[in-house]
Amino acid sequence: MFKHMSIRTQIISSFTLVTGLLAVTVYMGMSSLKSSNESLRTVYEDRSVPLAQLGQIKATVMSNHALLMEAALDNSPATVSHVRREVNANIESVGKLWKQYTSTYLTEEEKALVKRFEEHRGRFVQQGLKPGLAMISSAKPEEIRRFVLNDLDALFKPVRKDLEELTELQVNVARQEYENASAAYIGFSRTASIIAILAVIGSVLMGYFLLRSIVLPLRRATGLSNAIAKGDMDTSLEIGNRNEIGSMLLSLKEMQTSIKSLLHDVNHMVVENKAGNLDCKVDAAKFSGTYKTLTENINDMAANQADVMRKASICIAEFSKGNFNAPLEKFPGQRAFINEGVEGLRGNVKTFIADVQSMSDAHDAGDIDVRIDESKYRGAYAEMVRGVNSMVGAHVQEKAEMIQVMRSLGDGDFAVQIQQYPGKKEEINKNLDRLKGKLKGILESVKWVTNEHAQGNVDMTLHAHMFKGAQIHADAGLRNVE
Repeated sequence: MFKHMSIRTQIISSFTLVTGLLAVTVYMGMSSLKSSNESLRTVYEDRSVPLAQLGQIKATVMSNHALLMEAALDNSPATVSHVRREVNANIESVGKLWKQYTSTYLTEEEKALVKRFEEHRGRFVQQGLKPGLAMISSAKPEEIRRFVLNDLDALFKPVRKDLEELTELQVNVARQEYENASAAYIGFSRTASIIAILAVIGSVLMGYFLLRSIVLPLRRATGLSNAIAKGDMDTSLEIGNRNEIGSMLLSLKEMQTSIKSLLHDVNHMVVENKAGNLDCKVDAAKFSGTYKTLTENINDMAANQADVMRKASICIAEFSKGNFNAPLEKFPGQRAFINEGVEGLRGNVKTFIADVQSMSDAHDAGDIDVRIDESKYRGAYAEMVRGVNSMVGAHVQEKAEMIQVMRSLGDGDFAVQIQQYPGKKEEINKNLDRLKGKLKGILESVKWVTNEHAQGNVDMTLHAHMFKGAQIHADAGLRNVE
């Protein structure tokens, strides 16, 4: 019967049943409770409230005393203004509280204490607080402290004593009222016991009827919530109620659907990003509220990561074009490792270029022993430096070998040999061999002419058509000698 009733109707029905059972027994204790209630009202209105009012009055009066001491320690204009404002407000507040207190029921003893307090407080205000307020803006701090510790304190002591006696009186009268109420309690305790028993029976009955229609569906809702919290979005939920619980279960199911859709879209974006589609985003328009904010934040984060990658890639692309001064913005936080890597690449390449240029300049100046310092580099950069140094060393060695051959040829050693160079360097061997052949030809021709002249054939000369360039001049010189 309760399954399709609203929770409000179920609770009202159960409460009405329990109330009907209690109404009969409650009436029996009403008369006794009335007298007890009157005693409690008296304790509250005539003793508890006045006790709180007296406590506030005492605290406010003590606050005035402390404020004047504050001004004695610091009589700056700001402090003086603050103290005056607070003290005047406190005097007015005490007056209102005192008026409220004296409007309650007062015993004869209490009336005498009230009269005495009013006299003492009047002197405290007129002879203490007001002169003190006048003094704080003109007197010296030492004079203010002396006034507060002596004159004001002497006026404050009887006020404090009166408040303490009034407070004690409230406690004593309240104790008497309590004793009277305790005596009345014995009279209606049996009635209260009966009411409690009936209330327990009614609560048990109400709990029994509410269990199947409220608690069990709530357990199903809790199970679904726990499954969602653990990441299980495939748990099914049967919605059998058509009340508020059913609406809550339906909302949970819709939440489950929204989260599943969000997770599906996020996973799709991750797959697309891994496949290189950096522009893939979650469609935030499909969601609302916090889910929409979450998807927008995810999209922003992915776009920001892609933007960082683009900026770094653009900078490296400039490196590939030879622009090693291409700027790269400083990334915050842990992204700084990107800057460190790019700047490390930039630094190594620029250092290598500078070292190659420096070595080239040194070689142009004739210092052919200069090499790049390999110890400055690591890994592939060190291998590259070793390769450059090896290549330069090989060229220097080849020049040294050619110089040595030229020196030997200059010394007349035409039997000198040079290693066979590979590839296009073979032209070196060919040209050196050609040079040796030409020089040997000139030498042989000179020997022949000399021999012919020695035999008396002075008309014999070198054949100019056999020589070219500077060799022609050598031939002409020899003929002039003839």
